[in-house]
Amino acid sequence: MLFAEVESDESRIFLAPLNAANLLQAIELCDEMLSVIKARMPASQSQDDMIVLRYAELRYKGQHHTLRILWDSNTTSDALKQLFENTYRQRYGHVTADALIEFVSIATIVRHAVQKPNLEAMASQSVAGANSSPTSIQREVFLARSRNSKMVPVFQRAELPIGFAHPGPALIEEYGATCLIDEGDRFHIGHLAELHIDVSLT
Repeated sequence: MLFAEVESDESRIFLAPLNAANLLQAIELCDEMLSVIKARMPASQSQDDMIVLRYAELRYKGQHHTLRILWDSNTTSDALKQLFENTYRQRYGHVTADALIEFVSIATIVRHAVQKPNLEAMASQSVAGANSSPTSIQREVFLARSRNSKMVPVFQRAELPIGFAHPGPALIEEYGATCLIDEGDRFHIGHLAELHIDVSLT
């Protein structure tokens, strides 16, 4: 979610056969939806870096299910039909020759780029209180792999520095979670302060 682009969308029901005249109406509706989206964008949001996507929900006349097809204002009705049939064939293994294709709805989606967080800076902050030689206490833990209890070291997540590694068995505690590193496994703290666990296959 930290790296996801912001999306704004509008959709309209548009029940009409797929042909050149109705495609022009669909384009006009998409332009209207784009204007609605732009109108509700904050003034601070640049419109220069936005990406505009248009989708049409199409189906064979008489069917209930639709296929969502990506298209743009330069797409002709024949090209849109071809896109639908290619997608239909890919999904269902066949097409229905000479069957009428119809619109069901259309949508306009606008994606805005957002400033991404600096993960390196966040990692540095998260390990600000770490110790190059973190201490641990001992706790008796039942281990599923060996099916017996052992005394294992218990580390505090916030005290583990970048690059720290340790073999299992071990426990890592942090607010809201406790992670068990079983016998034969190993963990280390990555360069973004993320926790890596190498699980033994034996």
